[in-house]
Amino acid sequence: MLEVVDNILLYSEALIFFFVQVRKTNEMTSSALTCKQSHREVSLCLDNISSLPDSDGKILQYVRFTTCPGNRLYLALRRIMSRCGNHDTSGVFEDSWWMVVSEGLPDRFVRLTKGTKSMYNLLNRYGFIDREDCVHHRNAVLVYGNTEPSFVGEVDVPPHIENATGVPQFYPTSGVCWYASFCWVLFANPSVRKLILSFVPNEAKGDAETCLFDRDAAERFRKFLWYKLSIGDNVERDPYEDGQNGGDEFVVLLSKLRIPLIVYTYTGKGKAMKLDREVLYDKKGKACRPNCGEIDKTEPHLVMLRFVDGDHENTMPIQKRIVICERKYLLCAGFMGQKKCGHQVAFASTGEGGSWKDWGISDADAHKDGIGPMFCHFTGNESCGWWKSWKYIVMLTKFFRNGSRDFCPLSPWNLNNERYEQYRNSEMLRGGKGKSKPGTNSVDVVYRWDGANCPR
Repeated sequence: MLEVVDNILLYSEALIFFFVQVRKTNEMTSSALTCKQSHREVSLCLDNISSLPDSDGKILQYVRFTTCPGNRLYLALRRIMSRCGNHDTSGVFEDSWWMVVSEGLPDRFVRLTKGTKSMYNLLNRYGFIDREDCVHHRNAVLVYGNTEPSFVGEVDVPPHIENATGVPQFYPTSGVCWYASFCWVLFANPSVRKLILSFVPNEAKGDAETCLFDRDAAERFRKFLWYKLSIGDNVERDPYEDGQNGGDEFVVLLSKLRIPLIVYTYTGKGKAMKLDREVLYDKKGKACRPNCGEIDKTEPHLVMLRFVDGDHENTMPIQKRIVICERKYLLCAGFMGQKKCGHQVAFASTGEGGSWKDWGISDADAHKDGIGPMFCHFTGNESCGWWKSWKYIVMLTKFFRNGSRDFCPLSPWNLNNERYEQYRNSEMLRGGKGKSKPGTNSVDVVYRWDGANCPR
């Protein structure tokens, strides 16, 4: 269902909201604020369309969700990467950066590299959660402008990772979401990347360095892991049979490369964690143990905390810094694997020097449709704070189960699997707050020693 409104607007309510909020995008030219232009708004229900509508030659500049009354969450065109005029019939540029803005949460940035296909799938297959715990999806207003905006706005993404596309699903039926997460944890954080690469054999180092930027390099690195280290999927079998636990494969890789790693596992009792000496096996059945007994505690090393269905909402929040045996460790990355939909994504601190402000989230299913990693930048002024923001900033995945769409929550808070069910249909009822049973999103987080010890 489409509702089209054509009118001449100077300072319409929509544009006042967008332009004032995107102040906040200081780089917008004054002419963009004052020039009288013809604008077009299209209201649509995303569940009822198979593609975005024709833009009549105009350019898609904003997407405003209308799912949650009283709460405004929108996407704004931030930077055009395509050559001038290279937009498709739906008004979407083939390659462009978009910003996700929601009051009280850090700004998020995502690069779309397949034009309308990317935008349609971003809007149709995902839900965005605001700080009121409401899911923005299904109903949206597309706002088009008549002329090409001079958007060269700043994108708050560290330069070293700005061009990363993430590892996509290689084939329509493949299940390499674990591998995309695996590579993101290994190489998106500068410190972990440096440590891992110092142990990777020379024959694979080039592909390891570029796997987040180049699909072919990612495929070659995957084959190296299988043929030389017996890690991951059998690359010769049907892609439909792909699928591993990214955290397990991470431990096996570090064991084989003799990279120092200490693993702790949540016991399921209170807040206790135990040193994990569990033996994992490569795909040839060779035993692989974490190299915790051989670590020179004065050398760079990693710590992994593994939680199975941990209650991160009520009792065990993920910490930016932890202390173990009087040593301080900084959070670098993590796996999030949801049993409900059989899907795994990953997050990583992408800032240099252990900064907590810059983060990126990788999702293989999104990457296959030209939706890049979702980056977010914390300023310290967010009303929600760092950990509470993580309750909302990971997109809600919509997937088909038993012939209908279902929600798959992937937040590291491990919220109850049914928390957002009240938002699935057109009748949007408030609820889902308060303490509840944890979900089935298992979280494995990776820390690195920052070289400092606690004062005695």
